[in-house]
Amino acid sequence: ARLPVFTLLIAALIPATRVWGPFSWQGMALFGLYAFAMACAILVAFVARKTMPHQAPSMLLMELPPYRLPKLRHLWRSTLNKARLFMGKAGKVILLLSLVIWVLVYFPRGKDGEASAISESYAAHIGRAFEPIFAPLGFDWRINTALVPAMGAREVVVSALGTVFAVEGDEATQSEGLKEILAKNYPPATLVALLMWFVFAPQCISTFAVIRRESGGWVVPGILLVYTLGLAWTAGWFAHFILS
Repeated sequence: ARLPVFTLLIAALIPATRVWGPFSWQGMALFGLYAFAMACAILVAFVARKTMPHQAPSMLLMELPPYRLPKLRHLWRSTLNKARLFMGKAGKVILLLSLVIWVLVYFPRGKDGEASAISESYAAHIGRAFEPIFAPLGFDWRINTALVPAMGAREVVVSALGTVFAVEGDEATQSEGLKEILAKNYPPATLVALLMWFVFAPQCISTFAVIRRESGGWVVPGILLVYTLGLAWTAGWFAHFILS
């Protein structure tokens, strides 16, 4: 779910310049983000192993099936099925949350039924409520508003930002792509801070529901929520501070 956000922000930050052969700076940046996330996950697992109370080892044994080289036909069929399943589930969530963002951006109506300025919309009020928290990261009310539905699905951030700028923009802005709009409206420090936020920010709400079911309570999901949000804010602040 982070991939659409990563690709959008990387495209707004880094030009599509080839490094060597098929490799480009944008691709190297995307690979670096995932490598950084995996390295941090290993570090967090090491710290958790040293600090969390030890439990009795599990006596569960599983016999793994023999490894075989996959057939291209089976890979293609599996990929299509998973893509169709993702579009069927995530597509509905993205559409619904995008409609909610549009309503929040477009209303309330002004006098004579005209739309009020976007700075007076419900979305702007929601975004400004989070400004004291996210101002050190360089986020304004538009980014803050997009982060709210991201708890439902991370990829909604792309459509949410597109909706906000589409309603806010003039005719000149309407002809630009979202990556050009982001590059024009935000400094690199803010966009890098947003990248760092999505490296560590917790996954969608359904993830916490699964963790609660597996752990049998709200303690583990609560710890996960607190430390991932803390890591995301700290990494975003550090990136913004270094690059500002």
